[in-house]
Amino acid sequence: MSAVGDPIAGDGAWPTAVAVTTVGGRPVLVSGHKSIFVRVWDLAAGTRIGDRLGPGGRDFVTAVRAFAAGGRAWVMVGTYEGTMQAWDLTTGATTGTPQAIG
Repeated sequence: MSAVGDPIAGDGAWPTAVAVTTVGGRPVLVSGHKSIFVRVWDLAAGTRIGDRLGPGGRDFVTAVRAFAAGGRAWVMVGTYEGTMQAWDLTTGATTGTPQAIG
């Protein structure tokens, strides 16, 4: 099997989790990082979309899950310290403060 397209060039952050979804009809990649943030990438262009989404935790991102709800694209972010937080991928807004799980 071979790669499709060119590699996405990051900004030096170590990715720890990824998910794929669509935002506004565009395919996007959501990547969580060891540097405690999330990035959104335009898969067709291979470029970043918007600013970093900071999960607000103190430890690295261990899980990202993209999903649709209420006609919008969302990502749920989990961290190593055991918190979760949802982000609206259309606006970049969070639903609130990180919630402890477990």
